Amino acid sequence: MRTRYLSLDALILRTREQNEADAWVTLLAPVAGLISGVAKNGRRSQKRFMGALLPVTAARVLMARRQGVWYLEEALVGQAYPRIKRQAATYALACYGLEQVLATHPQGPQAADAHPLLVELFDHIEGGSADLPLTRLAW
Repeated sequence: MRTRYLSLDALILRTREQNEADAWVTLLAPVAGLISGVAKNGRRSQKRFMGALLPVTAARVLMARRQGVWYLEEALVGQAYPRIKRQAATYALACYGLEQVLATHPQGPQAADAHPLLVELFDHIEGGSADLPLTRLAW
């Protein structure tokens, strides 16, 4: 069986522990939509992931599909959004946007339309104007 590789820019929405070292990552890409995959040794590896698996992070990811499961091979931070993560109120606003996407969009390419809206929300918050109405995220 051949391994299929995919390289794309994505927003990291959620990271959950899978076992001692692995992480289950949910991300949103402009073309592929909502994808979940396993980052083997993702909770420990600083060489392959370098802090790119934190929620509210834009990253360039390399994924491989093996036996019906996506695996994150590596991820590089594209935009870390440090201002959002610095304050609890701005981080909560960004996480609310993430949760709206997860609650209203199914896995797969159908969720791709949410990507530009989340990027716009994050850019507004990062720029200091957190007054962007979240009603845009309530499709």
